[in-house]
Amino acid sequence: MKIGILIATLVPYGAEKAALRLSQGLKDRGVDVTILVTDTPTSVQSGDIPIIPMLHGGELNLAEKLFYAPLQYIRLHRTIKKEQFDVLISFMERANIFNLALPGGQKRIITIHSFLKRSLKERPIINRVSAKLFYTFFVNRADLTICVSRALMDDFLNTFPIKSDKLKVIYNPCDIEQMLSLSQEPIEAQYHKLFEGNVIIHVGRFSKDKGQWYLIRAFKKILNTIPDVRLVFLGDGELRGYTEKLTNDLGIVDKVHFLGFQQNPFKFMSRATVFSFPSLWEGFPVALVEALICKAAVVAADCKSGPRELLAPDTDFSRTAQGIEKAEYGILIPPFDGNFKDANSPLTKEESMLAEALLTLLQDSSLRRHYKEVGYRRIDAFRSDRIIDKWMDLLKNV
Repeated sequence: MKIGILIATLVPYGAEKAALRLSQGLKDRGVDVTILVTDTPTSVQSGDIPIIPMLHGGELNLAEKLFYAPLQYIRLHRTIKKEQFDVLISFMERANIFNLALPGGQKRIITIHSFLKRSLKERPIINRVSAKLFYTFFVNRADLTICVSRALMDDFLNTFPIKSDKLKVIYNPCDIEQMLSLSQEPIEAQYHKLFEGNVIIHVGRFSKDKGQWYLIRAFKKILNTIPDVRLVFLGDGELRGYTEKLTNDLGIVDKVHFLGFQQNPFKFMSRATVFSFPSLWEGFPVALVEALICKAAVVAADCKSGPRELLAPDTDFSRTAQGIEKAEYGILIPPFDGNFKDANSPLTKEESMLAEALLTLLQDSSLRRHYKEVGYRRIDAFRSDRIIDKWMDLLKNV
């Protein structure tokens, strides 16, 4: 069987990591896999899996994506015709649209990684319209649609006219053993002092959906109780400047550390006291799973979708935390309002609850130890071999 994995970019964040892990997992099972990248060439190592870029240049802005789309379509069509893929699996909206639009006799599988009812509101109007049109009129052209959480599947089923027998849930694969090994690597000497005391850590791209500004504002309140605690961010993105300015305006620059993108975030996560996850929306919260793998106690906003499914799997996924909820595998707090804040805005009740929940874990070592232990047990469901087994069974019957 010959499989094409279609994705816009391989910048190593959630869906991109999932695409690489799936590609490697299928390759290890003897499947012939090729990755097709539409927009941004990458230096990411893919082992012995070939990567075919449709363009050779830097990251594309919206105008460039529109301009180059016809050329990408033609190149994709030629590549697929030449490679003779049996199945084309696409990741995220741009790649899904190409997958649904391309001609050919190959089977098509699209994957949904974001809570579209919420995330599409933040996209430029051309993105919103194109995604809604293609999913509304062409989604049943896909042989299967894979959602990365059950709550996400319910949202997609209720939003678009898809046949329920074409919709399935498969979680993103996690190479637990590799992450554990990486988490035990030493950190660089310049970070030793930083991680000597209490550290709250967040890992993720600086973009609106990640909501880092809420954590910074809540952290200011935490400092009133624990003055020596530190906040560490790993990642880059378009809102990093905004969050750094907010930190400066709040007068806490000596307590907040921006370490940028790190090739190995796990060695930092394993040394942190608490992991905070203030996202506004998700699909499958990869960073949250990675935190559990690194045996970090976590506090997460109960956004749609993923955190509840991960931390409180036996509860109703349509439910939302109304206060601080000590769930089975971590602490959930109510979701945030999604509005940008400045240093002078009063704390919202959700920000105050985030500060209180983080303080609880920072001050209660027995509760923190409990969540580290049970959280690590939760990750078995996301083990790569289990997820790849499900993909192999699916590909045999597609």
